[in-house]
Amino acid sequence: MTSEQAAALLDDTLDLVHLRLEHLHRRQQGADGRALEAEFREWRHPSGPEIDLVLCPSPS
Repeated sequence: MTSEQAAALLDDTLDLVHLRLEHLHRRQQGADGRALEAEFREWRHPSGPEIDLVLCPSPS
């Protein structure tokens, strides 16, 4: 994966997270929203110049 592809993947993922947070907010599911925000906090506000990612194999 190129740097550009990785950046696009992160951007797309954060867009989906944002949509999910809006959905949870509309359904008044604050606890689920806070858990999701905590999960992606490092992606939104990285502590350094790099974001640690764990690569998972594709399902067979």
